[in-house]
Amino acid sequence: MEKKEFLLLLREYVKGKVSKYELIDGDPSVYDVKENSSNKGLSEIKLNLGTEFILKSLNLFDEDVWFYKVINHPYSDYDIFDSSSIREDFREGYDIWNYFDSENEELLVKIAKYGFNMNFDIDDTDSRKKLAGFLENTFEKEIGSLLDDFTHQKNIAAREHSKETINKELNDVFSDSIFEFNGNDVLSTTVGELIFLYYENDKLYDPVKKLIKNYLSKENYNLGNWYENSWDFDSEEYFDRDSFNRAVNWQLEKIYDAIMDDEDDQKIKSYIQLINNLSKKYDFGVYYELPKSKHNYAFSISSVDRDTLKIVVYLNRNKDGVIKKLMLSEENFYHLLYQPELFNFDELYNF
Repeated sequence: MEKKEFLLLLREYVKGKVSKYELIDGDPSVYDVKENSSNKGLSEIKLNLGTEFILKSLNLFDEDVWFYKVINHPYSDYDIFDSSSIREDFREGYDIWNYFDSENEELLVKIAKYGFNMNFDIDDTDSRKKLAGFLENTFEKEIGSLLDDFTHQKNIAAREHSKETINKELNDVFSDSIFEFNGNDVLSTTVGELIFLYYENDKLYDPVKKLIKNYLSKENYNLGNWYENSWDFDSEEYFDRDSFNRAVNWQLEKIYDAIMDDEDDQKIKSYIQLINNLSKKYDFGVYYELPKSKHNYAFSISSVDRDTLKIVVYLNRNKDGVIKKLMLSEENFYHLLYQPELFNFDELYNF
């Protein structure tokens, strides 16, 4: 039997000449029909068009379509903020410092005083930067955990904020149209509205998908740039401060206990003193030329092992970029700098 044009099927359905099942079979986009027994024109027709098709019909860029789908996925773990930027802000005295509660601020003051002989002012950026350097170099594991938790909480907040903002923008668009968007593949309208749309657009023979694409794409909705401006979804409102500060308190208490523990007092003091001595002259992670070497070598301090008090040093042979890791006592570290002849560099590099 010859397939009827869908507009004709819609009209015959309103007149009771075809069933809802014939209407569903009349176009591949029709997903379901919820009948209004008293007025067939008010029956709800659901169109499974696919989320990507619907959003692209609104003239959104591919990256925004992708971002919408990622953010609205029920198990989304997409990270808007990366750990490296969070760590850099910590070092520069920004962002994370504004999320500590009063209890943790007091702990930071005590840690600075008893651990680093420092008068710490939470409101002073330079003071934050100085303490950040001490903490990161001295208690790398605890600070790493603290920063990881902040990154996690910050991304949860940004995902929630972006989801609510984007979905509201889309709801506003569809509230001014004849369609409802369920957020996941389906547009809904009434049979009567769909008939009117065919006549209004003078597209009497188009399949439903083409009709709707023409209808949606003709407007300028001022939507999008969500992916490009995703950092704008940073949100203190959605950030779980209580959960974050509980995690912070756990890590700061461990740091404070390590500093104040009588049994480990001398060891931790020696460790902190070594960190302080090194930090006065060198930035950790930065390469410096070996001052007394006749060869072209550079060194970088990575960290200090808290248990052995060995300095973790990376030696870079500049001529070919080959790097060797060394574990040196403080005495041998200064030998490397000022008496490099005590070291057999050829043996280090397997010559």
